[in-house]
Amino acid sequence: MRKTGKKCESQQEHFLLNKRFNDFDDFAHMIRAWDLDFCQLDRGRFRAELLQVGINTSLITHARFNRNLDQHGSPPPGLWTFALLTEQSSPLLWRGREVSTNTLLIYHPGSEIDAVSKQGFDVFTLSFSETSLNNAARILGLPDIADLIGDSDSTPVDFLKMGELGHLLLSLIHEVKENPSSPVQNILTGKLENELLNYLLQCLASSRCIKDKSSYRKRDRALKQIRDYMKICPDEHLTVQGLCRVTDVSIRTLEYVFLERFGVSPKKYLKAHCLNGVRRELCRTHAGVTRISDVANRWGFWHMGQFAADYCRLFGELPSETQVKYKSAK
Repeated sequence: MRKTGKKCESQQEHFLLNKRFNDFDDFAHMIRAWDLDFCQLDRGRFRAELLQVGINTSLITHARFNRNLDQHGSPPPGLWTFALLTEQSSPLLWRGREVSTNTLLIYHPGSEIDAVSKQGFDVFTLSFSETSLNNAARILGLPDIADLIGDSDSTPVDFLKMGELGHLLLSLIHEVKENPSSPVQNILTGKLENELLNYLLQCLASSRCIKDKSSYRKRDRALKQIRDYMKICPDEHLTVQGLCRVTDVSIRTLEYVFLERFGVSPKKYLKAHCLNGVRRELCRTHAGVTRISDVANRWGFWHMGQFAADYCRLFGELPSETQVKYKSAK
C-alpha cells in the first residue's frame, strides 16, 4: 500500500520540516509533496533523517537512510525535480543502473521513482516549477528546460561543478538549521532565485544529457512485467516459479534480474515483499481484534515461529510490537 506524503498545494506556502524517523511509513507520511512506497530489503531497524524547505514554487529536500530500500512512487507533482547524491552517500541503483556522486538525476513532471538505495544513502532533491526554470534559463541565455534536457533522465556533471552545487546546498541547509526561528523565506529567497537555479542550469548546460538505451533489454522488460503484475495483484502470495510464468523467462534469467537490480535473489526479495505486506497490515489493525497469524497466513507464512524470527530480523521488532506500537499511536 502506498503511503502518500502531504501535498504542498503547489508550493504556495513557506515551510520547514526537520525530523528524524525510526519507521519508514512515518517518513513516507510526513514528507511533503512526494508520494513514496518503500520495501525494506535488509535486516535492522529503520533510521532516517529528513529536512525539507519550501518557498513559493520551490522545494528542497535532504534525506538520509540507514537501510536497503526498494523505492517507488512519484516526485512532487507538476514540478521538475533533480536529485544528486552527497559525497558521503552510497551508490544508488536507479532505473537499472548504478549512479554515484557525479550524476544528476532528472525527474520530468509526471515521472515515477524506480530506485534501490543502500545503507548510507544520502541525497538532495531540488524541485522547481517550469516557469521558474525557464525564467532563469532565459537570463543565462539558455533554452527552455524542456529543450535543454529533452527526454533524458540523467546527466553526468563535471566534478567541480557538481561540487559547487553540493557545497551551496550544504551551506543553505546549514543556514536553515542554525536559524530555525527565522522565517524560511528570508533565508531562501535570494539563494533560490539568484544562486541555486543558476548553478543547476549551468550544470545541465555544461553536460551531455544521456538517454537510457538499456530500457528495452530482456531483463528490464521482465522486471517491468513483474512490477506491473505486483501492482495489479498487490496481496497475492508470489513464488519464483510464478514470476517465471508471468515474465516468460527462465529462473536463471530471473536470478540475474534480481541480483542486478536489488542485490538479492528472487526468493529473498519475495520474502521481504511479503514481510513488508504483513507489516503494513499490522500497522492498520488493532491488537486483540486481528490475529497476527491470520495476517501472516494471508501472506503465505504458515510456521509462526519462523515467521516471527524472519520478521524480527528484517524490522528489528516482533510482529506483536508493531501492532501494539501502532495501536498506541492511534
